[in-house]
Amino acid sequence: MPASALADHPLPAAGCPCDSGDGGTMFDIDVMLGMLLGVRGQAAVYRNPYQAFVVEGFYGALLDRLATSEGAGAGGRYYFRRTDRAGCNSVLIGPGVGAYCHFHHELWMVAPTVDVAWVRAIGDRGAWQLGLNAGLGVGVAGDSDTTGVGRVTPLFSLFTGFRF
Repeated sequence: MPASALADHPLPAAGCPCDSGDGGTMFDIDVMLGMLLGVRGQAAVYRNPYQAFVVEGFYGALLDRLATSEGAGAGGRYYFRRTDRAGCNSVLIGPGVGAYCHFHHELWMVAPTVDVAWVRAIGDRGAWQLGLNAGLGVGVAGDSDTTGVGRVTPLFSLFTGFRF
């Protein structure tokens, strides 16, 4: 197929977001294993066949150098997607930022991170993914006994889940 024909017909898509008339998948649920150990959910605010902006929430254990405790967080992420010619496999790159609270230590952390994921289509409206979330956490607020304010910690987690 000539290069001009490829430009006129975008590659079929899978995963986030699927190539469909309405822009594709809206939601994601992941199990995270690592320094963020828990469940993450995402919902698309803006999406098209090649990129999406999502809001996300996290609940589980925060196992970083600032503190170790149960915690929760929320943030936003912008995904860029590249798909193979068959449309079954995609690579997602998703820079984002979140705010997390260590419940036991009352310590707040801001964390710029990036997702790198492989996504495999399951039908026209769903996908399974496997990826790495990596970044830095910065302690920004806490009680007077907390020594994590102003400190920086690396954050690494593997994740797997489904987009639908």
